[in-house]
Amino acid sequence: MLSSTKKRVRTTHPFVSETLEGAVWFHWVMAACVLCAAIVAMVGYFLVAVGILACADLVATTWRLVAGVDSPWKVRSPQFDCIVGYALAIALVSLCVSLYYF
Repeated sequence: MLSSTKKRVRTTHPFVSETLEGAVWFHWVMAACVLCAAIVAMVGYFLVAVGILACADLVATTWRLVAGVDSPWKVRSPQFDCIVGYALAIALVSLCVSLYYF
């Protein structure tokens, strides 16, 4: 039988703060780059749109690499962010070039 007195387990909630994850203005700048690339792609300039996304990614990733913990863009550690950022830029350009030229 189940007893009516249940033991309460006290859990501690991990500290989560969006203020430590980066600057809001930087997120809006990146969102504007994505919107600009989407508009350029809808007009028909797909390579230019991918170039805009890749350049925005490279700038953000290089900024993260140089600034380290003071960067306005933070997801995880600087090393992880740079690896993912540079891999995304390389993948975007490689995929676009392979689809366009081959």
